[in-house]
Amino acid sequence: MTLFADLPPSQIRYGVVLNDLSDDVSLPYSLGGGWQIRRATPAEVNEFRPALFVYSTAQSMIATPAGLSVPAIQHECEVDTIGNGVRSIPLSDPGAWRYTVIQPLENSTLTGRAVAETLRLSEADLWVDLWAASAPDGAGAGSHAIGGHPGRCLQFFGRGREHLPEVPALDEVAKLIELRANFDDSSFPEIARLVAQFVELDVLPDYSSAKNMSYFSLIEGALSHAPEPSDPFDSITRQLKRNLSLLEHRLPNPESFGLGKFSKSTGLP
Repeated sequence: MTLFADLPPSQIRYGVVLNDLSDDVSLPYSLGGGWQIRRATPAEVNEFRPALFVYSTAQSMIATPAGLSVPAIQHECEVDTIGNGVRSIPLSDPGAWRYTVIQPLENSTLTGRAVAETLRLSEADLWVDLWAASAPDGAGAGSHAIGGHPGRCLQFFGRGREHLPEVPALDEVAKLIELRANFDDSSFPEIARLVAQFVELDVLPDYSSAKNMSYFSLIEGALSHAPEPSDPFDSITRQLKRNLSLLEHRLPNPESFGLGKFSKSTGLP
C-alpha cells in the first residue's frame, strides 16, 4: 500500500502542518526543492478540518476532566499568556484561524515523505502527517482524498502543546531542505533508513523508555558499524568514542551536548 506521503509530488495537493504557526510568520515562503509553505485556503480548511478535529478532540477528551467541554483546536483560538500558562479564546472568524500547509510546485524534486522528515529534523520541529492527494491522470481524475498517519497525529496533539503560536526559523528549514534535495538516498541508504526510523518513533509516547532506548540505537547506528571479529580495536564502544570525538570538534557548540563526558565514562584511551 502506497502511503500518501510517498505519492509522486504531482499527485500531492498539500500537506497539513500540525504546528500552530504565529501570524508573525511571513508566508508564503519558498522552502526549496520545489516546495513552499503557506496559509491554508478556506476551502482546504473545510476539507481537512474534520480529520484534524477527530485527532485533536480524541486526545483532549482523554485529558479533559468529566463535565468540562473539550477545548477547541488551538489554531482556531486567540492565545495569550496568563500567569505561568496560556489562555485560549476561540476565534469566531474562520478567516483568522492559523492553519498552514506545505505544497509541491511544478518543479518539485522531493517526495512528501522526504520533506516531512526534513521538517522534523529541523530546529522548527514541524510535523506534517496529514495529506491531501489527487487521483493520477486517467484514474478517476478530479477525485480527492485526505489521509496520513493517525498514530503520529494523535501523538502530536497529545504532547501538551498548549503554548503561544510558534515562530519557526524558516531560513534554517530551507537550508535543510536544500541539503535533502542534494542527498542521494541510493548512495547512503543506511542514513536514509535511520532518518525514516527517527520519524517513525513519533508513534511512541514521549515518556516511553522504549522510545528513549530506540533513539540511542539510532545514534549508535549512525556512528558505528558491525565490528570486525578479528580486530580488537573495532568494538562499537571504541567506534562511538572515536566518532563522538570527531563530532565534538565539528559542532558549533559541542559543550551543550556534553559529548566529552562519554569519552571519559568509557575509560578508553
